[in-house]
Amino acid sequence: MKHKSLMLILISALMISTLAVESCKKDDGGVSGGGIYTGPTGTVTGKVVAANGVTPIQGASVTVRANYSNMPVAASDTGGNYTLAGVPTGTQTIVATKGLFVATTNANVLQNQTVMAPPAQLQSVGRLGYVVGSYDRIQDIIRDTLGYPMEEIVADSLRFSSVLARYVAIFLNCGMDLSFLDSASAATLRTYVSGGGRLYVSDWAQEVVRGVFPTDVMGFRRIGDVQTIYGRVVNASLRAFIEKDSVEIRYDLGAWEILDSLSNRPIVLLRGDYSSTSGFQTNKALAIMIDEGSGRVVYTTFHNEANITTDAVKVLTYFVFTL
Repeated sequence: MKHKSLMLILISALMISTLAVESCKKDDGGVSGGGIYTGPTGTVTGKVVAANGVTPIQGASVTVRANYSNMPVAASDTGGNYTLAGVPTGTQTIVATKGLFVATTNANVLQNQTVMAPPAQLQSVGRLGYVVGSYDRIQDIIRDTLGYPMEEIVADSLRFSSVLARYVAIFLNCGMDLSFLDSASAATLRTYVSGGGRLYVSDWAQEVVRGVFPTDVMGFRRIGDVQTIYGRVVNASLRAFIEKDSVEIRYDLGAWEILDSLSNRPIVLLRGDYSSTSGFQTNKALAIMIDEGSGRVVYTTFHNEANITTDAVKVLTYFVFTL
C-alpha cells in the first residue's frame, strides 16, 4: 500500500512537470521545436556600406542575431541594399559580414510591416597593416577612401611572427623593400597565412608570393608594356561584386610583372591579352587568389598608380573585402 501511494505521488509530480513545460512553450514568444521561431514577424530593409558610410558593399551576408535556427539570411546587392523577411518583432540586431569586416545595427521590427534599419557600416575585425612601396599606395583606397585605419609596418619586421600576429591583414605595395626575404621569413609568412592571416601583394612585391608558394607560383617576368588591358572577369564572385564581365585596366608603367606559370591551386580572378617586351601574351592571369589553411593571399599585377580607371578601383575594392 505504501508503494502504491509513492507511485501515485511520482505520477502526479510527472504530470504537473509536463503541464508546466507545455505552459512555458505556449508563453515563450513563439519558440517551439528546438529553437524554431513561429511568432509575429516583419520585414527589415537596409544598406551595407564601408566605414566611410558612403561606399556600398555588394555581397555582404546579412542576418538577424537571435537564438533561433530559422532566421532569414540575405546578400547585399550592388547598391549595398538588402531585405530580410520573417524577422521577429521587437528590437532586433542586424549583422552584416564581408570578408574580414563586420557591422551590427538595430531595427525596431513591427508586425507585418517593413522598416528600414540604419546603414550597416562594416568595420575591420582586427588591425590592418601595410608596407610602403615605391609604385603603389593601396592604403589610399583602404584608409583614405574606404575609411579604415591602417598602420605602417617596416618591411624587415615581417620576418617576426610576433609582429605578423598583430594584424588580420597586411598589404604589401609594389616597390617595397624585399631585402628581408629569405627562406626563413618566407616560412614565417606562410605560417601566418595558414593560421588565418591575409596578405595583399601587388606587382613587384611578387617575390613574397613566390617565396611563400614556390610550387604554386613558379614564373614571373618583369616584361609588361605600358598599355590599357581589357581584362576578362573569370571569377564568379568578382563578377557579382562589380557586375561586369570585363574591366578596363591601365598599366601606366612598363616592366610590370607578368604571371607566367601557375599550378592548379591559385584561383584566377582576371585574365587578359597584352603586349610585352618579349611578344604578345594571350589569356594570361592578371590577378590571383591562393587559399592556405584558414588564410588567403591575393596577388595583382596592377595597382592604384596614376590615371587609375574606375574599373580598377572597383576590382581593388573587391580584393580588400575578399581577403
